[in-house]
Amino acid sequence: MQEREFIEPNRSGMVRFAAYVIVVAICMLPFITAKPMMAHLKTIPVCEGLPWARAYLVSGFAVAVLAVAFFGWFGYQTIRTGQSPLPDAIVFRRTEVTRGPGVVRRGYFLLGLAAVLLVIVLYVALLTWPLFRPLFIASSCGGT
Repeated sequence: MQEREFIEPNRSGMVRFAAYVIVVAICMLPFITAKPMMAHLKTIPVCEGLPWARAYLVSGFAVAVLAVAFFGWFGYQTIRTGQSPLPDAIVFRRTEVTRGPGVVRRGYFLLGLAAVLLVIVLYVALLTWPLFRPLFIASSCGGT
């Protein structure tokens, strides 16, 4: 019988995890403040609210692209290493390493999820592209 392999928690992993949580929290700020901001946008003229709406769209796209990149990278690394959790992963307790075809299937699932998310992001970008065109901005703001 093969000897079981474990990944042990470490302090540097906890510090990296805290840094990741801070970055994710900063990325989520536009979504946390979305409801009051949208209420404010309804009270101002379209011309003044358009830059804010575009900023919210861009921040949403940035978060979505980061999610696509993360799922794609994580899936690729899972397939490449053939193990879960990945080598040097951040763990909070002693975690047994799993290998085998199930882990590789999980990696392909994550790659597929990244591809589906990418298609959705590109579709939404295509739908919202007119908000960034100068002709749309000029017609919304009363220009010719």
